Amino acid sequence: MKNRLSLAQLALTAERLRGLDERARSDTDIQQLLAGLVDGHLSFGFTPGYQTSWIRARKLGQAELLKSIYQVIYPPNPANRRGRANRIGSRVLYAASNKRVALDEINAEPGDRIAVITIRQRVDRQLELHLIGEIESICNRGTSLVGAKENEEAVAKLVGEDQQDLEQSLLADSILSELFRDPRNHYKAASLFAAHNFAGNHGLVYPSVRTQGGINIAITADQFDACYEVLAVEELVVNRYNGNSSYENSILRESCDVDTDGEIRWDSSRRFPYHWSIQGGVHVAEDYAGWRRA
Repeated sequence: MKNRLSLAQLALTAERLRGLDERARSDTDIQQLLAGLVDGHLSFGFTPGYQTSWIRARKLGQAELLKSIYQVIYPPNPANRRGRANRIGSRVLYAASNKRVALDEINAEPGDRIAVITIRQRVDRQLELHLIGEIESICNRGTSLVGAKENEEAVAKLVGEDQQDLEQSLLADSILSELFRDPRNHYKAASLFAAHNFAGNHGLVYPSVRTQGGINIAITADQFDACYEVLAVEELVVNRYNGNSSYENSILRESCDVDTDGEIRWDSSRRFPYHWSIQGGVHVAEDYAGWRRA
């Protein structure tokens, strides 16, 4: 399906979004601009499955004791301000492709105590994630954000068949990627786009703002409850930050045993049977069951 906007119209849409005064634009105005980006242009989804893990990190308060998994997953109360993928009044879980990216996203500093959980999509559930920046990554770096060879092949096919369609899709995808990488905390457009995806029961994958080459996911609390599980939890302290996503940490304690009510069993003898790979991070067996909200 062809994009309804020409390259020139897409470029104009990008300028309007970049110069957006969020106080002067209604949600409807912004949604109309976003519709021009997504209506008809090539996009990709991704269903990671149980073999792909994600890392969520959260700073602990100075006197806060890490007792429950509920202290680490999505916020217990609706948000009182916008985020990249959450609107006011919504609850969204953010996680990263690895621990370095997760620590970058929360601006971890020496002396910080950090709670970290490893999560994955349940074996018996599927939730598609919309990929923001996928076409941009394939065209600029030659590789998919998530290692999806079928996406790389689809883009390669367009190179020979419909260069114009590819250029329009690339520009639209790059504009969306820029919205999510915007460091100015102008989240209205990004959060409205995320809400559109969440309404269709899709999560999001988008490029990390702070880590070159890193990616993040955003899913609603309901999506997490229905489709994800926690594999392991650890508490660490940042000893040193060397810059450029290089951290020196000490693990204070770790566990893979969590009660049904969310209480972490720090003294459990249960061991976490995993191996690690550069693709997908932490891998555990298909029959391993982590902690589940529902």
